[in-house]
Amino acid sequence: MNRIEKLRGNIETLKDSLALDWSDLSLPLTGEQRVEIENHLEWCLTEMDWCLAEMKKLSQRLRDTT
Repeated sequence: MNRIEKLRGNIETLKDSLALDWSDLSLPLTGEQRVEIENHLEWCLTEMDWCLAEMKKLSQRLRDTT
């Protein structure tokens, strides 16, 4: 689960980076591209939250049965 939590943190960092000025990039993002990326990263975070919650439930069930 630590790997999932680390990945989630990385995605959150990427999402936060969208708020920075990316004008220094050789291919700056348009507003539409930025929104599309932000929406995708938000979807990833939602999916990871669901996955993490399910993994925690499974882990708890396995501990309860031993």
